[in-house]
Amino acid sequence: MVNLLPVSEKVKIQNTYKSRLLIVGLIFFVITVGFGVVALSPALLWGFVKEKVALDRLTVVSEIVSVEERKNLKKSVSDTNKKISLLQEEKSGYIFIYEAIEKTMARKNFNVTLTAFFYENIPGSSQGVRMTVSGVAKDRQTLLAFVNALEKEPVFTNVELPVSNFVKSSDIPFSVSLQFNNDEDGK
Repeated sequence: MVNLLPVSEKVKIQNTYKSRLLIVGLIFFVITVGFGVVALSPALLWGFVKEKVALDRLTVVSEIVSVEERKNLKKSVSDTNKKISLLQEEKSGYIFIYEAIEKTMARKNFNVTLTAFFYENIPGSSQGVRMTVSGVAKDRQTLLAFVNALEKEPVFTNVELPVSNFVKSSDIPFSVSLQFNNDEDGK
């Protein structure tokens, strides 16, 4: 075949073809993006509306929770204050509970493990203020030595250890009942 077009004209025709192809591709892309934006705009607007509604609900719920938390916080503070006043109740001639616990802890040796302290205040009762100490002792002699040490403590007037605690010979679970000495000189 004979080439009737010169090379420079062929290059111009190829460049024109490429530029027209690029323009048609860009127009198709712009039209496609435009249709996509139009098609997705209701969903986008619906998403904004749902977000606003969700934020409104969140503020309402957080206000409700905030009010409930304040109520619970006030109740917790009130309960804690009652417990603190019970533990730090200072009456003439009365010892502090933590002092009794400290003195009990000071009298135990390494063969005695204390597991619980129970405080009991019976107003108007002949027993008055009592504390029960529970634990485990290695053997009978250790338990007896611990009880004797508690009896020598001036803050306790009555130290009771049930005989049933001496049934086992080793690893003895025990429960000692202590009555507080509420006199001025017992402190």
